Amino acid sequence: DRLVLATGATPRQLANTADMDGVFVLRDPDDARRLRTAARAARSALVIGGGYIGLEV
Repeated sequence: DRLVLATGATPRQLANTADMDGVFVLRDPDDARRLRTAARAARSALVIGGGYIGLEV
C-alpha cells in the first residue's frame, strides 16, 4: 500500500503589496529567480514568515 498526501499551499500575499518593488512570494522556480536577481543587488533583506521556506532563505 502507498499513500500520497498532497495538501498543496497558497502563499499569503500581504495586503497592498502586489505592485510594490522588492516584495516577493517564494513558491516556484520563477519566484526564486526573481528573488535571486533582486538579492544580488540588495544591501539588506527582511524575511517575513517562519515557515520552512522563509527559514531556508
